[in-house]
Amino acid sequence: MQVARAAKIAQKVLGGALILLVISSFALASLTFAPSLVGISPYVVTSRSMEPSIQQGSLAFANTGVTGLDIQEGDAIAFSIDGTDGEVCVHRAHRMDMEGGAVITKGDANEVEDLDPVPFARVLGRVDASIPKVGYLLVWACQNKLALISASAVIALAFAALSCVSSMTCKDKTEREGEGYDWRMSKDPKRA
Repeated sequence: MQVARAAKIAQKVLGGALILLVISSFALASLTFAPSLVGISPYVVTSRSMEPSIQQGSLAFANTGVTGLDIQEGDAIAFSIDGTDGEVCVHRAHRMDMEGGAVITKGDANEVEDLDPVPFARVLGRVDASIPKVGYLLVWACQNKLALISASAVIALAFAALSCVSSMTCKDKTEREGEGYDWRMSKDPKRA
C-alpha cells in the first residue's frame, strides 16, 4: 500500500515536471521562431551598453520591416557589425547622416558615439520590445540541447515506469478482491 502511494506521488511530480519541460520548450521556441513569421527577429543582448532601457541578457525583438531609411533619431536598432550574418549589435540611433546614408549610433550607457557609422544597408531592424533575462535562458538552452533532451527522456521513462508500477499495484488489489472485480468502480456498499 505504501509503495503504491509513493509511486502515485512520484508519478504526479514527474508528470508535472514533464509538462513544465514541454511547456517551457514550446515557450522558448515560440519566442525565437514564431516572431520571424511576422517579420520580427529576436536577438540576445550580450553587453550592458544599452542599460537601463535594455538590460544585458534580454531578448530584443527587431522589426525587420523597418529599414535604415525608416530609422529616426532615438530609435533602438539592431545592426550587423561587419555586414554579414555574424555579430549583431543593438544600439540607439543617435544621429542620422542622410548624405552619407548612415546612422550614427550610441549605446545608452556609453558616454560617446560609436566610432563607425552604420550604413543603412546594415540596419537589420528597429528594436520595438525586449524581455529581460530571457536571452540568458535561450543561450543556455541552445548550448545545452543534449542535456535538455536527456532530461526529458529520463523524466518520460521514469513517468512511464511509475505508471506501470501504479497499474500493477491496482491489479494486485483487484486480484485480491476477486477475479475481474474492479474495486474502484463498485457501487455495492458491502464491497466498497
